[in-house]
Amino acid sequence: MGLLKSYLTTLIDNEPIADFTSESREYNYSRDWDMIITKSGANGNPLVTIEASHDNINWFEYNNKSTDVAIDEDYIRFVDEILPLKFMRIRVQANGTTTGTIGATLYLKNK
Repeated sequence: MGLLKSYLTTLIDNEPIADFTSESREYNYSRDWDMIITKSGANGNPLVTIEASHDNINWFEYNNKSTDVAIDEDYIRFVDEILPLKFMRIRVQANGTTTGTIGATLYLKNK
């Protein structure tokens, strides 16, 4: 019987909402991932895009469902069954938002 390992990693730690790109994180092609992006005290709906890379140099949008997504609730959630890339980061656009913070946590399961 295989050992299931899982862990949480913080991609954005409640940063002020502004236009920025998070630091990239390296992963070992883990499977089954869940990402929660939260906002608090915001006076608008910032946009987020999940970006991915094989080499940490050339970046592209992960997929259409995670590109320019408005955070119009307290949080949004992305789920996928496989992480086929080695690096991930999040691009944030304030989209007129001038107050509040944003956070992002990634939950990975290694099989």
